[in-house]
Amino acid sequence: MTNVDVLVIGGGQAGLGAGYYLKDTKKSFLIVDAAPRTGDSWRQRWDTLELFTPRPFAALPGLKVPSKYHYYPTKDEIADYFELYVDTFGLPVKHSSEVIKLEKKDNSYVAYTKNEIINASQVIIANGPYQNPFIPETASKLSAKIFQLHSSEYKNLSQMPGGDVLIVGGGNSGAQIAIELAQEHSVTLATSGRPWFLPASIAGISLYWYIYLTRILSAKKNTRVSRYVRGRGDGIIGKELQKMIKKGSVELIPNRIVDCSGSSVTFENGTQKEVSNIIWATGFTPSYNWVNIDGVVDDKGHPMHQDGLSPLAGLYWLGLPWQTALNSALINGISKDAKFIVDHLLMIKN
Repeated sequence: MTNVDVLVIGGGQAGLGAGYYLKDTKKSFLIVDAAPRTGDSWRQRWDTLELFTPRPFAALPGLKVPSKYHYYPTKDEIADYFELYVDTFGLPVKHSSEVIKLEKKDNSYVAYTKNEIINASQVIIANGPYQNPFIPETASKLSAKIFQLHSSEYKNLSQMPGGDVLIVGGGNSGAQIAIELAQEHSVTLATSGRPWFLPASIAGISLYWYIYLTRILSAKKNTRVSRYVRGRGDGIIGKELQKMIKKGSVELIPNRIVDCSGSSVTFENGTQKEVSNIIWATGFTPSYNWVNIDGVVDDKGHPMHQDGLSPLAGLYWLGLPWQTALNSALINGISKDAKFIVDHLLMIKN
């Protein structure tokens, strides 16, 4: 059995941010990561992925993203930056160490991996909200001849068979994939309502500078502006797709899919469409069934918390969407939330 004061579950941006603040305390800690290498969750995404956040807003606490990287870093550059971060601060990350069960025993927590048992007085669950790719059940009614892929499995154009492509989902992932596939395919984008497009830059200056300077980016989750943004849903950064839709090079169907059958999909307005290929850019569902502790996950599988503090003493969440603010699940939002969590756990006497 390995014994530490604090166990951090997840070696992505949230876990590394927690490690940055823990390294300057007297607490012994360990970061466990299911991936074999730091940054692998980014490396595994599609080949041409770029962040829509510029370098200054893609940094974890204490270390800038190197200027040799693109202004809008690629997914591999961010993965390399995370590795540089671990090396720079000497963070204790153990790879290929997926937690398969977490229990509470007496006054401590016990985490089980395939290779070891870890006992900790306090635990920070920081493995992020993007775990199980979500595909609606009705997709199973489609013919086996229809090529289907979740956006998390998409890598590049070479994966796609010939024919038209229906992309389901109105987020930034679906938008970027639609732009790429439209080079060689007839592309339709199906969304639940009309997408909200935001300019990537204004007068040559990144949008993020404006929302940073106006404090929208870090606005508390219960402020009026945060409630408005949350109600609108994720905005699509950049106007390229919007221009393609206006030109007719990408078809937009602003209606949710309600049924599938054979090679046909049915939308909520009653219309139907024949399809050859589908990419489901429909997001993810949480998967915390390995948390074998009552009272920390609700009936829908979502973490129960107040600003990252769980109902149980010594158990924390980090890196969740809207944990405290708009940018809580973004790289640049980790610093504030991580510091808050570490400051809180330091106040607790074990």
